[in-house]
Amino acid sequence: MSGPATSGIEITAKKMTVGAGAKLSHAVIKAVGAGLGGVEHLVGIPGTVGGAVVGNASSDGRDIGSVVESVTVLERSGELRTLNQEQAGFSHRKSSLVGLAILSVTFDLESADVTALTKRMQKLWIGRNASRPSEEPRIAMPFVEPDEMSVSDLLHQVGLAGVREGEVSIDTQHPQFLIARSGATSEQCMKLIERVREQVLLQTGIDLQLDLQIW
Repeated sequence: MSGPATSGIEITAKKMTVGAGAKLSHAVIKAVGAGLGGVEHLVGIPGTVGGAVVGNASSDGRDIGSVVESVTVLERSGELRTLNQEQAGFSHRKSSLVGLAILSVTFDLESADVTALTKRMQKLWIGRNASRPSEEPRIAMPFVEPDEMSVSDLLHQVGLAGVREGEVSIDTQHPQFLIARSGATSEQCMKLIERVREQVLLQTGIDLQLDLQIW
């Protein structure tokens, strides 16, 4: 999907059409440079545009689905189909696109001042980097933020910051992040995630939902 045919970015007026294999960060920078607002809050989120749309990536209180106009998908039959925003079924960190091959996404953005957008993007980038364990190369945010409080505050409250399973741990300072060190295994990751979910449910009654798709 990272090939030229499925990773291009085209802008016409306030519409931006992006191949599913394009990096989300590239699409954000391209939009900001063209004076189009609506995706700048997603700066710093890793992955592709296709993955971000399937998982309805969100940040700063706004999700990517809110600016999606249409999604072109490849059916199992080989037929191409274009879905509008409603048909894509966006909800909190979810969509109805799971299982479909996403080819491209068209965004409906807003005209804005390039300088103001750039400053906003830079501020968000700095803030995001300051709140993550930058010295660790392999990290993930495994849990969806519950309505009651942030994951970070919740795990601090129940004493799970820093808890470890083999070479996998919950970060001590920023417990919303799971860190996988050299030698970590998927089994250790799953054991730690389930351990955290069980303890949080036992102590608070909150059933933490996964922000990951487990294959």
